[in-house]
Formats: sequence, structure tokens, C-alpha cells
Amino acid sequence: GHTDEEVFPPEIATRFRHNDLRVLHEKRAIEFEETGDFGDGPRIFLAAKFPLCDSTGTVYAVCGTATDITERKRIEEALSSAALAVSQSEGEGLYRELARYVATILGVDGAFIATRDVARPGQLQMRAFYLDGQTRENFAYPMADTPCETVLGHGFRIYPSRLVDLFPVDLDFRKLGFDSYAGHPLTDASGQSCGLIAAVSRRTLDQPAFVESVLRIFAVRINAELERAATLEALRASEASYRE
Repeated sequence: GHTDEEVFPPEIATRFRHNDLRVLHEKRAIEFEETGDFGDGPRIFLAAKFPLCDSTGTVYAVCGTATDITERKRIEEALSSAALAVSQSEGEGLYRELARYVATILGVDGAFIATRDVARPGQLQMRAFYLDGQTRENFAYPMADTPCETVLGHGFRIYPSRLVDLFPVDLDFRKLGFDSYAGHPLTDASGQSCGLIAAVSRRTLDQPAFVESVLRIFAVRINAELERAATLEALRASEASYRE
């Protein structure tokens, strides 16, 4: 029993009313992206509006449903920004950017990329480690009795909570206060597992399907860079051998 102006702030009411009138005028269903701040920050909605007609075909009302797509839009924008940011990056700079964007998109405390150490089979070499808003120095660490070990050769793994209870030997995670972990394997040109990309958080990690999707997307980009680097190294070795 109230008008848009009586329910919503003026600028929002004007946009909503404009969309309603368009549906009335065109007499067809139309989808809109409508944005508004209703007290908890700006939200984006996908609104599907359609006319209601009486027995004579006269439009007497507009009906609509609205779905909150704020998170989806945030992820789309973040992925687009990430793609643009890393499109010209290579090597260690690329890894650092990817780790930073993973942490940002998932809203976690940290993200890292690690690969197998050829010289030391039981070790993983950190290629990029983004934690608490900063890129940390790279280092090598043993993968035995760590969640990383469960990812390599097995596939995506997520431990939503109680990480230190599940892996009591992993003192690094305990020291940093991590409570959750998710990791996705990296593969070389032959399809063999050669490393992983992971996200860690001091809070419970939910939405496992979404987390897996994000990590898989970034793993594809990392795999391409690893293959590019391997090809370049093989070419350099071949040229050196030819010169000798």
C-alpha cells in the first residue's frame, strides 16, 4: 500500500519506478540489475519483473523477484581484474600476483603457490606466499604430515576447520594460527602432480565448491606458466649444448 518513494530512499525509488514503468509500457518481462544500500552496504540484485494482466489484457500491476548477486558480481570483477593484472606478467612476479588475488577473492588470510623440489623429493619450494596483506620471503618446507601432502597426487582437498588437530605435526600452521586450508594440485605437461596452490585462513572456510572453482581457475594459469618456463629452460639448455 505504499509507493516506491515512501519505502526507499529517493535515488533508489526513482530507479525502481523507472524500471517498473518500462515493464508496464512494453508489456513484457524484463530483467534488471538493481543496486541499493538498505543498511548493510551496497547490494546488487538481479530483478526479474513482468506485467500482470486482467481478463481483458489490461496491465494492472507489476510483479517481480529479486536475487542478491552481490557476491557473484564481486567475484566476476575480481577475476577480471586478476586476469588483466597477470596478463603481461611472467615468472615469480606472476606467482606473487596470483597468490595475492586468490587471498583477496576468497577473503582469506593467506594464499601460496609451491612446487616440488627436484633436488629434494620430500620438500616443497614456495614460489609465492601472500599473508596478511604482504608477500613473504620464499622458503622450502617438508611436505610430510602436512595438508599439502594430501593434495599432491590426490586432487582438491579442503579442511574447513580444526586444521591443527588434523595435522598436529605441522608446527608452522599452528604457529601462524591457521584453522582451515584448501589446496588444488598443479600438473606438468605429462599430467603429473608438480605442486599446488593453496588458501589458508584463521577462520572457518566455507563454500567448498566455490573455493575449489577459484583455485582450479588459478591452477590452470600457473600450469601454463610452469610449462612456459620449462620449455624456455629446455631451449636454453639446447642452445648451450649447441654452442659447446
